[in-house]
Amino acid sequence: MIGRISRTELSEAARPRLSIEIDAVNVEKYTSGDLNELHHSPDSFFLIRMTSTPRKLAEVLGAEEAQLVEGAWLQLVIIPKRARGFNVQMAELGPDGYETVAAVSLSSGDYLYSDSPLELRPSPAGAAVRDALLEASSLADDCILPVNARRSKAEISAMLESVPKPHHIHVYDVGQASFAALNDETSNPLVFFDAGWPLVFNKRTVPPNFMPRRAQFVILSHWDFDHLLAFYKFRHLQNTVWIVPDQRVGPGARRIAQLLFGAGKLVIVNVDKVTCSWGEITRCEGAIGSTNDTGLALHVLLQSGRNALLVGDASYQHIPLPSEYRPHFLVATHHGAKFEGQVPSPFRPIVANPFEGFVPPRLHLQATCVVSVGHGNVYGHPKADAIRAHRSAGWNVIYTSQEGNLGTRGSRKLGP
Repeated sequence: MIGRISRTELSEAARPRLSIEIDAVNVEKYTSGDLNELHHSPDSFFLIRMTSTPRKLAEVLGAEEAQLVEGAWLQLVIIPKRARGFNVQMAELGPDGYETVAAVSLSSGDYLYSDSPLELRPSPAGAAVRDALLEASSLADDCILPVNARRSKAEISAMLESVPKPHHIHVYDVGQASFAALNDETSNPLVFFDAGWPLVFNKRTVPPNFMPRRAQFVILSHWDFDHLLAFYKFRHLQNTVWIVPDQRVGPGARRIAQLLFGAGKLVIVNVDKVTCSWGEITRCEGAIGSTNDTGLALHVLLQSGRNALLVGDASYQHIPLPSEYRPHFLVATHHGAKFEGQVPSPFRPIVANPFEGFVPPRLHLQATCVVSVGHGNVYGHPKADAIRAHRSAGWNVIYTSQEGNLGTRGSRKLGP
């Protein structure tokens, strides 16, 4: 197999462990330039998860520790599980997504190159690795999102103007994933922000009896699987227009893009900002190669005049925000994980008379921040420091899981 690291997570233990998730394809079924044909063979696509100390992972993958980052391409030889092999988790793509995980072993692994940054690209000595590098480079080129799906700022703005101003927002309980809806007065979805579902490694967090209704658009924050895998779970989402960021992706994510493109449902945002009467899509300004920090954030203006900020997994310092911006509602970044930058301060009512400085508790509770997170997830989200930072900034933090001050899991409403 050849795959691209789509996610890394370093634990906070005394002896930290690194987990990497790899968006991979069986190269025995792939030849250069025919990835679009391979989209008709879902059994060629896999998600692989490896966990160990950074030193051990680097050793088994023939890499430096610093090379095991998002965007790194690897060659993997997978065999049935053996007692002395390096054990990994592997999920094969099926009709409903990556639903079943198998315990297998890594026979051998090789770091090939990174699509960013350039200084991490190696000069492999062995002929076999050089051949794999050429194959990975060809595969990476095939994984570029279709440029014909790019639309201008004016075209995307016109699409969004067809949507009435939302009444409120529902942050759905989808376990360890992200899926929110901008709703009308009857709670009918108008636009989805992300359409995520838990990766199979977090299957224990899947919600009971969840079925989203139809909406006109999905605005995708970024191409992480836990923000888009509902594409497979709920088939009507495959007939919805997806407005997505222009990012580097692996073969499994590229398959979803190709299926949407073939159906005429893919719209790529390749500009810094798109505005409409009820909101604004903003491209985040993180380092090239960071899927989390170069995605799309969404500012929403509700019918009540209150506003909400939805950021996907982007650190706050990478979201272009006016200095005076004070949202009434916030969906916390990255499921309550660590982040860079300061949490945006919430809106507070201005009290003109200093002798009337008491703000009733119900007004404080309007500054609500929702953390979309699944209890017992393998990443250990939410992180105490991140939650503390949001509370210190003035937010009333609630969860979609049974964490914290709620005691029960469920979808959360922001607004009106």
